[in-house]
Amino acid sequence: MNAIVPLQQAENTEFCGGKASSLARWQKLGFQVPDGFVATTTALRTMISSHAGLAALADLVRQGEAPDSAYAEMRHMLLELPLPAQMEDDLLLNFSKHRFPFGAAVRSSGICEDGVENSHAGLHDSVLGVQEAQLVAGVRRVWASGLSERSVSYRQEKRVSMDPASHAVLVHGMVDAKISGVTFTRDPTSPESNQMMVEMCWGLGESLVSGSVTPERLLVDRESLQVCERQPGSQDAQIGLNGHRPVKNPARAKLPEGTLTELFHMCIQIDQIAETPCDIEWSVAEDGIWLLQARPITKFGAKQSASHPS
Repeated sequence: MNAIVPLQQAENTEFCGGKASSLARWQKLGFQVPDGFVATTTALRTMISSHAGLAALADLVRQGEAPDSAYAEMRHMLLELPLPAQMEDDLLLNFSKHRFPFGAAVRSSGICEDGVENSHAGLHDSVLGVQEAQLVAGVRRVWASGLSERSVSYRQEKRVSMDPASHAVLVHGMVDAKISGVTFTRDPTSPESNQMMVEMCWGLGESLVSGSVTPERLLVDRESLQVCERQPGSQDAQIGLNGHRPVKNPARAKLPEGTLTELFHMCIQIDQIAETPCDIEWSVAEDGIWLLQARPITKFGAKQSASHPS
């Protein structure tokens, strides 16, 4: 596969990873997904093979014979060694084609990510608000984060591929979010209850995922789509495209009933198409509801929230 492909053509998980291939499918099904492109696993393999020292360390990692210092050395090389000239030009060309009005999010998309067994949630770096001049550094940072201590330990524990070139990089548009949230289409703390759990915050979802705010939480009946329980959140500041700003009235309900109903319908539709309970990330902007990620919930039983994903 090509080193860089449009998101619409990124359905091959082996080359584009779980996150990108999932979003490509949802986009084709008509869901509103921020458009973008993917630096496939081919791009990372090309980068590694372009430098003899990096390739030698990658071979040790694949064979399970690498000392701990090898991972740190590879991270440093991925951050500092030059990219093949054509690859850098192609990355910048694809970025300029999309004219991301609010900048781009640069995120990992691993082969073993976002599946039923393994989510890899929060293990790799994401870089937000990226402009063209920052793109190459953002891609490098995501590549290097795949060799962090946390990422390596997780893959060793789960006994998944240690291939350092096993993840792609998704570059897609930022959303000027007024509200962001996460929906578990079956409440993971009480899967027998036939309820969804919805958590939301003001602004971008980074506040929610990082655990820096107490989100508003709704429990919603999966059949009637009626709110069974509402727990107000606590949030003094929100993250927007231009940084932090105060929340004027943090106690008020975040979404009107009509938008809530539309959100609930979208989440149930995704659940039904996927034929499994899903963990869905979304944002609401002036132009509607945007789907940012949808992956199977990897386990039930333990208390979960968006700020402590499985």
